[in-house]
Amino acid sequence: MFLALVIALSAAPAPMDAVTATRFVHGSPPHGVPGPWALSGYRIGANALKRLGLTREQSFELDVVHRSEPSIRYTCMADGLMASTGASPGKLNVKLENVGSEDELVTIVTHARSKRVLTYRLTRAFRDRIREVPYADFPKAAKALEKLSDAEVFTVEETTLEAPTEGLRLEGALITPATLTVDALKALGPVTVEWSDKSGAHTFTGVRLDKVLMANGFAEGHGGGKPKDKHAGLRAVVVATSADGFVAVFSVGELLDGMGATTALLAWEMDGKPLPKEHGAFRLVVPSDKRGSRSSYQLTELRVLDLK
Repeated sequence: MFLALVIALSAAPAPMDAVTATRFVHGSPPHGVPGPWALSGYRIGANALKRLGLTREQSFELDVVHRSEPSIRYTCMADGLMASTGASPGKLNVKLENVGSEDELVTIVTHARSKRVLTYRLTRAFRDRIREVPYADFPKAAKALEKLSDAEVFTVEETTLEAPTEGLRLEGALITPATLTVDALKALGPVTVEWSDKSGAHTFTGVRLDKVLMANGFAEGHGGGKPKDKHAGLRAVVVATSADGFVAVFSVGELLDGMGATTALLAWEMDGKPLPKEHGAFRLVVPSDKRGSRSSYQLTELRVLDLK
């Protein structure tokens, strides 16, 4: 059923109503008409896109987790979810997890950029209604689903992934581990830079990352002694980890003022105000990069690794 839904719906605008979705797949005899479980998954996916202000073309920004018993009637909900959202195993943003009962059936849609998390559960009344629908009644069930409100089909709870606000951990080799706070960072001499992201041009206030390292015990090292010991600090890298697991990596040499070409700012303000909630308490801004991939947000840890 998944192939039928995806192939048929890939060229169709989303969201569509259940009846239209049924018509798209009805012409595929090997798979037939999608059942009410698959269509409920489609409807959940369409609702998630609407709430998040996304289109199927932005599916790479989503992570979808579907938890159900390992039974076709439940797992085929994932077919509908993938067809409506555009998320897929090939994009590595769909995960199926087994649970022990129908009451544990849940779908979780996370927007990676805004950290918004939508948790969907089918209502008990709706599950009772569609549990034993025979194949011959699938078209009728699709039309019935069209008439139901979202509240009759599912519940949805929205939360937000949070980064720690009490401080940012600095860990690893060649430095003194510390919890970085805004007050401590301000003492290092903040600077303000202009940088543009997807939302437009902004000013960001923070401290250069190399200053943070040196204030916490980092040293480049000396040039004498054995070759393997010369400038030992330059063999280190900094790994910046975000709340969602995203990792940005910098060599220390590229960060050092007067040596490297990279300007990396550990920022806590945007446009003169604390960072927006979706950016977290701390973020990186790397205006010297041609692309913004390493300008990560919702930072949870900075770790220095010695690549000796």
